[in-house]
Amino acid sequence: MRIALIGNAAGGKSTLSRRLADTHDLPLYEIDKWQWGPGWEPKPEAEYAPLHEAAIEGERWVIDGMGTGPLINARLRRATDIILIDLPIWQHYWLAAERQRRWQDLPPGEHPGGNDIPVSTRDLFEMMHKVATVYLPNVRKWAEDLEGPDTRLHVLHDIEEVGRFELT
Repeated sequence: MRIALIGNAAGGKSTLSRRLADTHDLPLYEIDKWQWGPGWEPKPEAEYAPLHEAAIEGERWVIDGMGTGPLINARLRRATDIILIDLPIWQHYWLAAERQRRWQDLPPGEHPGGNDIPVSTRDLFEMMHKVATVYLPNVRKWAEDLEGPDTRLHVLHDIEEVGRFELT
């Protein structure tokens, strides 16, 4: 079982990926922890691409997050299950605002990307807009093109669907 869980920020990816990894006893890899350094400084792709490559070569995994186009495509091609969280952008903004508001209440290690300092809300929303308008159209197409006997595609359109989702 190789699960690629992908979607915009603040859509429930991390919560769902932890649950699926626990339920199916799979190793969990978080793209944000590879891609971002302290203070949300981006790491060079050359630094985290080898970690990604090693992870997708495995036979059992859950990988949570986006990353860059070539890495996304390689991950989706190796996945047995692609879970695309494709909520309306307003739900992502709402959930991100809620998370930003309660950031200081989260225990260490529970912050996105393992970063204890929040990204600015403005930067977060600008990135979310770019993901929604630039990256997700390609991701949707790649995922749809890969759906077949060896790859199941699960598209979740509502946060309640994300909370109820089970993979069998």
